[in-house]
Amino acid sequence: MPIHCEIDHQAVPSRTVSCRSMNFGQVIPTLRPLPYVLRVDLLTVQQLLATQYQQAIEELLADEPANDTEFEAINALRAAGWPSLAEVCRTRPDILELYLKFFDIDVLPLLLGPHAAVGEYQLNSLDSVRVRADEIGLEGIAYATGNAQQPPGSSELSG
Repeated sequence: MPIHCEIDHQAVPSRTVSCRSMNFGQVIPTLRPLPYVLRVDLLTVQQLLATQYQQAIEELLADEPANDTEFEAINALRAAGWPSLAEVCRTRPDILELYLKFFDIDVLPLLLGPHAAVGEYQLNSLDSVRVRADEIGLEGIAYATGNAQQPPGSSELSG
């Protein structure tokens, strides 16, 4: 299943969406914030994030093998015994939600896929993650860039 993208309550092609690589999370006062929703099936999440997840776990094992940290995601992963991504997706939606929020700037570009560095819309935050039976829903704020050709809703819907 390709990623489903909505910007300002309108479906947009995923290839028109990128993640803000600098100053992620900082407000741009001259632009109107637009709500976004991304939906991705869990199998796709596993495929796209497998390498990044494994690298993150290896780094965490080297840096934080036993000590509690201020970060809930790391503490949850440690308490669960550093589970595989497949196990987290299958049995621990609570940890998957924490993980995606903690590593937001790392995982969002992987989920959106390889396309132009700056899309018509740039994601600027990840405010909510919800894992449902077989998909995740991600929500936050995006901005239309100078590359935006048409308002949401008037572009094609395929990703």
